[in-house]
Amino acid sequence: MLTMIDRAADNYQITLSSVEIENKRNSKKK
Repeated sequence: MLTMIDRAADNYQITLSSVEIENKRNSKKK
């Protein structure tokens, strides 16, 4: 059970990181 939660948390962190990177790229274009 813990491993599933840990994996979900890792995926969530990775998603947040990629979203932040995309936002930075988009803000540079403007």
